[in-house]
Amino acid sequence: MVREQVALSLDGTDESWRLEWARPPFPACRGTDAETCICAGFAPGERGDLDLVRQRVGATDERMSLSSLFDDHETMLATTAHVLTFGDYDHDGRASEIVLQVGAGPCGHTSTIVVGVSKANPRLHAFTAAEDASTQLALDGRRDWETLRTKGALERVQIACGDHGATESTAVGVRASGGVLHATKKTSPCPP
Repeated sequence: MVREQVALSLDGTDESWRLEWARPPFPACRGTDAETCICAGFAPGERGDLDLVRQRVGATDERMSLSSLFDDHETMLATTAHVLTFGDYDHDGRASEIVLQVGAGPCGHTSTIVVGVSKANPRLHAFTAAEDASTQLALDGRRDWETLRTKGALERVQIACGDHGATESTAVGVRASGGVLHATKKTSPCPP
């Protein structure tokens, strides 16, 4: 069941990218649930198993399950969300990545990642930082990825002292250059 489909051209090759539900999705984050922190960015939503599919002329179709990337290992999307919007978040010169919200925490915090292809890795994948290639790089909201896309770097306090009772602050720094993402994370105790 196709949820969304977009045609684009990468390196002179016409491609079709689409999101496909394995079966019809279930309603999620509706009614009183829509106002809870875990539904931030997902309401009103739909939940289920979703794949990202890439088709190119003369190549075998690529299929990537997105469910394992989500905090609860089941895809959830806002019904009004347009997901297949491409940008050049790794600064490799190609707009071949999409931002995907994969979780929600204490109100106002939404975990987002970038999925797509790069010159260094031409297969569908979740993007990681060079410092930790085993873990997808998650930022706190689409605005952080847009800052990285437009400026090439991001410095942001993700959790401030006192934020929902936090006893330490967490700051992240991300830099994109030539298709490589570099990330740092600094945690500092809050003053008593």
